[in-house]
Amino acid sequence: MLSFQHCAVKFSLRSQLPPLQSAPIDVIGELEPEEVLYEYDGPQIFVARTKSGDLLLAYRCWEDEDGEHLLIAPASWATISGLKVGRITVREALEQPWAWIANYRADVGLASVYRVDTRDLPELALPVRGTYLYLHLQFPRAAEQL
Repeated sequence: MLSFQHCAVKFSLRSQLPPLQSAPIDVIGELEPEEVLYEYDGPQIFVARTKSGDLLLAYRCWEDEDGEHLLIAPASWATISGLKVGRITVREALEQPWAWIANYRADVGLASVYRVDTRDLPELALPVRGTYLYLHLQFPRAAEQL
């Protein structure tokens, strides 16, 4: 099962979220990382699969007293490849007409799942615009000088 380390920054976006439509937890399966794309104190951005095998892109967007909250969007290998080579930003990959916000708690695993339209989410729930998966993609000339 997915395991997160606690991050130092905790804040709640619950009051800023639009009304949430509950979804069955099993719609996204176990949320076991198939490939971790970015890790810091645990997986921050990773690829997973639904029970039926559909690809998902998961982004750890905040932590509060209720646990870890992940934005989970449908994905394709073209999207994942685009992230890795810098054709698209993390936000572009996550901004789908529909996605899920999942609440993960260390004591129970996935505690709740909500279907969302990413266009309705507060800015703090999404990566900053223009943020690429890896720093060398964000600032290629600076990376060449390192």
